[in-house]
Amino acid sequence: MSLGGIALAAVALIAITNPLGAVPVFAEITTGEGRRRRWHEAATVATAVVVILGTSVLAGAPLLHLLGISVDALRAAGGLVILLMGIEMLGGSTSRLQGHHGGPDSGPTDARDSLVVPLAMPLIAGPGAIATAITLAARHHTVAGVGEVLLAVLIAALAVLAALAGAEVVTARLDRRGHAILIRFLGLLLASIGAQTMLEGATAVVRAAWG
Repeated sequence: MSLGGIALAAVALIAITNPLGAVPVFAEITTGEGRRRRWHEAATVATAVVVILGTSVLAGAPLLHLLGISVDALRAAGGLVILLMGIEMLGGSTSRLQGHHGGPDSGPTDARDSLVVPLAMPLIAGPGAIATAITLAARHHTVAGVGEVLLAVLIAALAVLAALAGAEVVTARLDRRGHAILIRFLGLLLASIGAQTMLEGATAVVRAAWG
């Protein structure tokens, strides 16, 4: 098992998951909650990231092959989801992201669901991260090699935990207007990333079809 291989895989996964980019969304979802509760919810997100990416490493490629779905098709569909989320946030709306604050019928279960979908997936462990995890695992043909990628997933999840746990410190320095601007800026980034991911995936699918 190579420390260099683990480090390279971890850097790739941290870069593609972009934990800091999820901080404003996490802060919005956990508005008004206590510090212990936010730590617990940050751990929930990090655990979900481990499960999603770990499953991708172990079973992603065989499952996609079994279903007849290409990684490029996954990127195209996931990119569309991220694009739609970004467009919604550009309008200043985060109601779907914080479903537990969205209406009188909301409850604790909605809050937990918002942490997993759409925060853990597809915002953090999105199609790009899943495709990266699958690709990294596919490069190895040994148990030790796959173990390196799994350790890299754990390191990336710890980075997510650290970023989300510090969300209060970051957002405490922003007033209401600054926070709204940050949400819209994140929406622009999400829309851009989603559009690029969708177009790249769709282009690759078309090229493969027309071979």
